[in-house]
Amino acid sequence: DRLIRRDYLLPLWMVIPFFVEGRGAAGPAAIPLAMLAAIGLVNVVFAALSALGRKSGATDIDAPVGKGSSNDVGQSDQFSSMERSVFIYLFLYLIFSTYQFGFQLSNATLYPADQEAMTWVRKNTPAESRFLVLTGTTSVSCDSVLEWFPALTGRQSLYTVQGTEWIEGQNFNTYVKSTYPVQECLSSGDVPCLDAVVSRSQYDYIYVSKLLRVDNCQPLDIQRTFPYFLEHLHADNTLDMLYETEGVVIFSRQ
Repeated sequence: DRLIRRDYLLPLWMVIPFFVEGRGAAGPAAIPLAMLAAIGLVNVVFAALSALGRKSGATDIDAPVGKGSSNDVGQSDQFSSMERSVFIYLFLYLIFSTYQFGFQLSNATLYPADQEAMTWVRKNTPAESRFLVLTGTTSVSCDSVLEWFPALTGRQSLYTVQGTEWIEGQNFNTYVKSTYPVQECLSSGDVPCLDAVVSRSQYDYIYVSKLLRVDNCQPLDIQRTFPYFLEHLHADNTLDMLYETEGVVIFSRQ
């Protein structure tokens, strides 16, 4: 509708953020998108419903009816009913979507065990330390431990993807996919699996979050644990355990 009318402000406002904002473009683009949706609702959807109401009203009578007749009132009531139905549907849909998004966002939290472990890392490891952070997630872009580790510890995390879009550029998607085999090793319970996908020379410490409560932005009905993988780490003579609680264990590479 806006393009046909040669009104390019809102379409350009919606498109430009994707050229200048990168991964964060969805937020700024949501404003003009909502405005365009409102215009489409009024100019297209309601116009179509109005035309449908007039057509339906015309077929219900055998002869023309003058202005101000009861048939005009019936047509008005019919259109108002359609309009109310659309608004009720949109209202319920938006309420449900808002609740679902808020519930999903509330699950992306950093639990106390990881907060305490990250405080320990900040106070007890060299500033230039490189960490291999393992959580077992299948979606590294939605993992609070990986995301917050660099910010709260001041240490490098090899597979934290947030922020690397500016470094990796066109290789960003390939880089994200390369992180999955590393996390999958926790479920395999096999340390050689880890050595096959990442060289030990790349990191100084291994940080393992023992409990996976949220995966792929969805809370798990049963928390995942990785006892076999942890058992292999404890048995590895080339690793020294420096820190362990019920939720986190940290090893240093000899």
